[in-house]
Order: sequence, then structure tokens, then C-alpha cells
Amino acid sequence: HTHTADGHAHTEDHTHTHGAAATDGHTHPADAKAELNKKERAELEALRSEVKDLRKALRALNKATKVKPLDLKQETGLRTRRLTDSEREAMQEALRKLNNRRKVKQTDSKQESQPPKKSTTKPDQTPLQTPLYNLVQPAPGAYRTPEPIARPKQTVTVVATLPILASVAKAIGGDAVTTSSLSPPGVDPHDVRMTPALTAALKGADLFIESGMGLEGWTARAVTASGNTTIVPGGTGHVYATTGVTPVEIPTAEEIAAGGHVHAAGNPHAWLSPLNVKVMAANVEAALSKLQPANAAEFARRSAAFQRELDDRLFGSKLVEIMGSRTLDRLHRTGRLIPFLEKKKLRGEPLIASLGGWLSRTRSLKNKKLITYHSTWSYLADCFGLEVVATIEEKPGIAPSPTHLARLSEIAKKAGVQLVAAPPYYPRNRIDSLAQRIGGRSIVLPTQPGESKEAIDTITLFDTIVNRIENAQ
Repeated sequence: HTHTADGHAHTEDHTHTHGAAATDGHTHPADAKAELNKKERAELEALRSEVKDLRKALRALNKATKVKPLDLKQETGLRTRRLTDSEREAMQEALRKLNNRRKVKQTDSKQESQPPKKSTTKPDQTPLQTPLYNLVQPAPGAYRTPEPIARPKQTVTVVATLPILASVAKAIGGDAVTTSSLSPPGVDPHDVRMTPALTAALKGADLFIESGMGLEGWTARAVTASGNTTIVPGGTGHVYATTGVTPVEIPTAEEIAAGGHVHAAGNPHAWLSPLNVKVMAANVEAALSKLQPANAAEFARRSAAFQRELDDRLFGSKLVEIMGSRTLDRLHRTGRLIPFLEKKKLRGEPLIASLGGWLSRTRSLKNKKLITYHSTWSYLADCFGLEVVATIEEKPGIAPSPTHLARLSEIAKKAGVQLVAAPPYYPRNRIDSLAQRIGGRSIVLPTQPGESKEAIDTITLFDTIVNRIENAQ
């Protein structure tokens, strides 16, 4: 309709071109897809093609033995711009189909023989509610299973150089420890040889107990080979049991220069005295308490009970009740116990009458003088009131010469020696031969638990030694 200037007639064009509407930006939603230009259509088709290729690639990845997490953005090349609504719908549809068809095959031979597990995904579950990185799962075995969380050890693994050290540790630790000895019963502790089994035992040790005083010259190499840094001397898992023991027979410079199996720190056979075993027990208790502070009170209780039993067996329980362990220990170490007991009286009776245990038995021995094969029994002799007159070895670790053996016969007859003693790992024929020449008796004395049927632990070890000396009178 056209309008004239006077307003009586007019003409109006109501035609709406699509181009004008497009420039105004008022496109109807239903027509949005139709209004995509050729470039956008081409991009969408390319996207669909890439998604299709992606699905094929994922199937191939599921068949592989090793799968790396897939970066969807990198694979589809969509890092340069944001997706349009239409493109996002297309991607969602592709991923939905992909999620429904995904199958993970077992590659391990054992897993292949097992029936496949049923999917726990519900039919109406929307895959895109899950993060995209979870939609692509690695094949079994592609990643290492995390190690379980380590829990505190319930027991302490104790490895000792000697059976008696293992016995002491067990007496103190009880069920809180497992114990073993690197040196078996009946073997000279100087000559233990390193083996793979020995190294493996040290590798798994929480606490390594050495006697010390230079006895175990072979342990440094064994500890190094084990690779266990906690059991090196000075480490939290290492203890010298004889720390605090007063050594005897410290060699002079001339004796060291003369050669032989000489120990510069003194005679190392300190465990063959009940007095020294008490010191060793205290050292083991302290080491165990450091490793298991929660059990420190129990270790202290067991250590005190063990040391009290040693005192009762050594002095007799009656005398321990009268004088106490500390007083008896101090007097005996300084050599004043027997004179003190003989001098003092209690209720008109000599106090020596209350002496019992091993000391009472060895004090009444007729023959207290011995010749021993090696200087093994020096601490035992000091504690039990015996006397070692000479050794069959002319020098420590050196076999005797005929001249030395002939001289021993003269020494024995002059001193009135009737007993010749040796540990079970020395030649029995030599002590038998010497005993026959002097008209005496030879005895084999165990040095460790397990070296005789009777000696099964520390207490029964000393019982056996005293019994055999008594029986040889």
C-alpha cells in the first residue's frame, strides 16, 4: 500500500527477507541448524568423522597390553575454540555410544581363562555424568597396583652371633621377639664362615646382637654384604652384649707381637660367667626397648626376673633374700664375698651357711685346678672359684708342639691338676692323652646352649657345666 502525502492512499511493503532477519540476529531456534554456513557444516562433518575414528582407536587400545590415558582434546584437535551447541550434542551422542560399546579384554593369560565380569553400569546411566578421563580405562596390568600400607611389626627379628645371646634375647623379649643364631652350637665362634643363608638372615634382622671384645672378626664383612644399614655398629639395630663387662687377660705388646689368636681387648669369652650374663641381659633389654618402646616395661620386668633367677642359681635364693642381689654382685666381683660370708654371722650362725646355688657346689669341690685346651674358661673360673693352671695351646689358636705337651705334664703333676677340659669343637684325643699322662680325667664342657642334651638355655648351660665338673671329681 502506497500512502500519498494527504494520507488518503498508501502502499506498504510487508515483505521480510531472510537476509534482513539474519542481520538483526533474531533467528528462530528451529531454523538454527539450517542457518549454518558451509564452513560450519564442514567443521561438523569433520568432527563426526574424527569421533568415528576415535571410536575405532579406542577399540584398538583396549586390545593393547599397555594403555596410556587418552587426552580427548588432543586426539580430536578441539583445542583452538569452544564447541557449539550442535557440536557438543554430536560429541555427547558419540561418547554415549562409545561408552555402551566399550569392552575391556583381559590380556594376562590367567585372566583370559576366567569368565568376563558382567557390567555393573545401569542401562539408564548417563555416561557423561562421569568425568571424561574415566571413560577411557587402561587394560589390566597397565599400571602397578599400589603397595599395601605398612603396619608396625608385632615382633622384633633378633639375630645373634651366639646361641647364648639368642637365648638371653628370648628370655627378655618373650613372644615379642623371634631369635636365631648365626653360629650353630658346637662351632668355634672365632671361625664362623659367611654363607648366603647367613647374609640373608642379617638382611632381615631388626636387631643384631654381637658378643663383642673382638670375638667375631667375621661380622663386619657379613653385615656389609647384607646391605642392612640399621644393624651396623652404632645403628639402632645393633648392640654389643658385653658392653660394660670388665675384661681379663688383656695382652701385652710382646704377646700381641708373638702372634696367635690374640684379642687386644682381652679374653672375649665373657658370657661364661653368670655375673657377665646379667650385664649382657641389661644391654639386650635396652636395645629391645629402643626398638619397641611400647613393650619397654614388659622387657624390664622379664629382664629383672631373668637376672634374679641367675642370682638365685649362683648364690642360692636364701642368701639373695638376706643380702640382696646388688650387694652380692658387688662383693663377688671384687673377690670379697667368701671372706665376708665366712667372717659375718646372722643369728649366731656363720653367714656362709646361707650360701647355696652353683657357688656352694663349686666351693666344696676337691679338685678345682684345670688345664684347658683354649683360654675359654677364664671368666667361668673366676666366678666359680676354679683355677686354670695352663692351656694345651702354646699360643691362642696355635696347635701345641710335642715340647709344649711334655712341659704341660710336668706343670700338671707339680700343681696337682686332675682335670683337663675342652669345648666340644676341639680335638678330644689331645685332652684324653694329656689326662692319661697326668693320671687325671678329661671332660668336655659345653660353651653354648644346644651343645649337649641337658643345656637347652642359659640357665641349664651353667647347670650342665657345674654337674660335669662335679661328676669328674
